[in-house]
Amino acid sequence: MRAVPQWFGFQGSVLGNKPKTFDSEGGFYESTGYAGYAMGEFLKFRLAFINTLPETKFFVIPQLENIDKFFIDAAYPSSDRMFTVNFGDGSNNGGNIVNLLIANGFKKDRYLWLINQIQTGRSRQNERGNSAFSLVYPFITVNTSVPASPGIPKSALYPDMGWAMLRSSWEKDATMLAIKCGFTFNHSHADAGSFILYHNGKNLITDSGNSSYSTLEYSTYYCQSIAHNVILFNGEGQNPEDEYTGVKNPGKLYDLLDAGDIKYIYADATGPYSHILMRNFRHFLWIGNTILIIDDVKAFEPGQFEWLLHYNGEARRTDQDLTITNGEANVIIRPLFPQILGYTPHDYPERMKLLTRDAPQIHDNDPKVSYYAIGSPFLARATKFITAILLPDKNNPGKLPRTERFEGVNLNGVKIYENGMVTYVYLNLMADGRIMHRPNFNIFDGWETDADIVAVTYPENADLNDPDAATRFFVSNGSYLRKNGKVIVSSLSKVFMIAQKAENGLNVFLNGQPLIDLRLRSTQKPVNVFLNNEKVNTVYDNSDKLIDIMKTDPGYQGAGFATGTR
Repeated sequence: MRAVPQWFGFQGSVLGNKPKTFDSEGGFYESTGYAGYAMGEFLKFRLAFINTLPETKFFVIPQLENIDKFFIDAAYPSSDRMFTVNFGDGSNNGGNIVNLLIANGFKKDRYLWLINQIQTGRSRQNERGNSAFSLVYPFITVNTSVPASPGIPKSALYPDMGWAMLRSSWEKDATMLAIKCGFTFNHSHADAGSFILYHNGKNLITDSGNSSYSTLEYSTYYCQSIAHNVILFNGEGQNPEDEYTGVKNPGKLYDLLDAGDIKYIYADATGPYSHILMRNFRHFLWIGNTILIIDDVKAFEPGQFEWLLHYNGEARRTDQDLTITNGEANVIIRPLFPQILGYTPHDYPERMKLLTRDAPQIHDNDPKVSYYAIGSPFLARATKFITAILLPDKNNPGKLPRTERFEGVNLNGVKIYENGMVTYVYLNLMADGRIMHRPNFNIFDGWETDADIVAVTYPENADLNDPDAATRFFVSNGSYLRKNGKVIVSSLSKVFMIAQKAENGLNVFLNGQPLIDLRLRSTQKPVNVFLNNEKVNTVYDNSDKLIDIMKTDPGYQGAGFATGTR
């Protein structure tokens, strides 16, 4: 028992090149599979200890408060079964862990939600097994008191280990996007920047998984970047030795924003690729039923960039679209750019390279598994991929968002039309540091900004010259946004922001620096202002039509102010 806190409290080893075992949010970096194994063994020991020595108080282990949340965040309930995010070696849906937590005396309503998802569905999963433990501590019988949702946010970021899960809802057969950009070692694969997608009850964009550890393919394929949805350069990904020695400079995920109909997060995979790339950023911007994946990559020399796509089901190409279908579920993959430095972008996607490749077959009778590599048409040092994933509505499968790509001076853009609204997404090509000592300043469609990405949403019939006609603004890594003399966003600190008008006032989602003083346009003083879902007090300047929103992160030690007030 005395040794237990040391294991849970392991904060990593510089000389051993190991990360800390548990994320600050409660996740376990070596996959849900090994989280289930490690926590299962510990909770059995703890149960035996408190039953045998009831007078001896067991150490308080803070990680037990959130370990169930890790399994819930990784859960994807469908009508057929419950899937679990399977980054790394295998997966565990957490049912055995929740059962052991209950046996150890822990109680949370969300335990019942997870058990209910596991036990229900047309293909019911039996987690109890035929064991002595299951006879004494069976699963709780699911009844009408089970909560409709686990009562936690739909999107979750595990910043230390580099996992994120974003979903449309907690209902069965919803849409969930899972992203990984963290440490590589042992059971955690070389997959910095990879993602998987569940939609309409199926896992359509997949992680390749793993094989038996004794096979050659386990270390030469499944653990390597080629088996994941990442970008390769000249056929290379992360250093193959990362799996054995650990990656010295792990990837990171940053600045999760979830405003319901629009979500955002970005991955920095530069560290794990630093032997071949000097820049490897991947932005995920989810708007309605469109997920845009925006890649910003730069190498030390010209070469071939390839965008990998591993899928589950059947793939069919129609013009420039790639449709992935599994049963009644499908998604459309639509490559829209890149901008090749030194070449015109007009040759893309008309001349893109779409190659089919085969995963290795371990046994002669194994089914053939293929994946795609989408390549830029020219050798280049740098490029910007913009790829759209379109999500059909299961209740109206023929209805899809309409996308149009457009270009400008130092600009790539996408227009997304859906439900009577149009969103203009601008990728500022000046924001990649191509000119020394320049602050990323750019002008497009009359907008002036230093942001990497800007998205503005209007009603389709609105006056696009009037920024006050917009209903929503998104800014990635920007300090200002203005048009026609009207300041929309102003901040000395660069911010990641979503601001949307609502009946109850103004909803703002803000991330970035630990200390932010943001000025935001509003044509009149809002009745209410909500910052990251919390109502805040603000100061309104009627002459400039700007409100002041102030944010200080918890634990920030510098001089500052209280959130939402002067």
